[in-house]
Amino acid sequence: MTPREVVVAMLETLNASGINYIVTGSFATNLYAVPRSTQDVDFVVDAQPEELKKLFESLPKEIRVDPQMRFDTITYTYRYNLNVDGLPFGIVLFLLTDDEHNQERFRRKRSGTVQGTTAHVPTAEDIIVQKVRWSAKANRAKDVQDVRAIIDAQGDDIDWPYVEAWCDRHGTRDLLEQLREEERR
Repeated sequence: MTPREVVVAMLETLNASGINYIVTGSFATNLYAVPRSTQDVDFVVDAQPEELKKLFESLPKEIRVDPQMRFDTITYTYRYNLNVDGLPFGIVLFLLTDDEHNQERFRRKRSGTVQGTTAHVPTAEDIIVQKVRWSAKANRAKDVQDVRAIIDAQGDDIDWPYVEAWCDRHGTRDLLEQLREEERR
C-alpha cells in the first residue's frame, strides 16, 4: 500500500463504521494551508471499545494495530498506533476527551475532502487553537509552522474572536498574538 492508499482505506473504513471522527494533524492543516509532508495520518475518534474492535477487524490486512494503547503527553489523551506493512507511514487514533475545546472542535467539524475521499475535518480556527495550545505545552516547531501557514493562507477568513476567546481560556493568547504579528511582517 502507498501512504495515499492507507489514508483512503482508513477514511473509507471509518465512514462505513459510523464512528464519529475528525482528521487532525498535518492532513487537516493541509486543507487550510500549503501542504507539507508527514509520516502519519491522525484521527480523533469518539468510539466505545467494541466499536474500535470492529473497526480494527475491518481494516485491510496490511494495517496492523499495536495492541498497546498509549497515553499521549502532549494531547493528554489515549491513542492507538497503527502500522502499515512495508511503509514508514502510520495511523494514529486519538480517543476523544472531555476537554471543553476538544468537544467543541468535534461539534464544529465540517465535511471535507482528504486524498479525494469525504472526511470529517475541524475548522481552520479549531486547528489554530489546538496547535497554539500544543506549541505552548510542548514547544513543537511544526505546530508553530502550521499555525503560521494557516494564518498566511486564510488571513481575514479566520474567525479571530473565536480563536482569541479559546486562547484566552487556555492562557495562550500571547503566543497567538506573537504568531499573528510575525505573519503581518
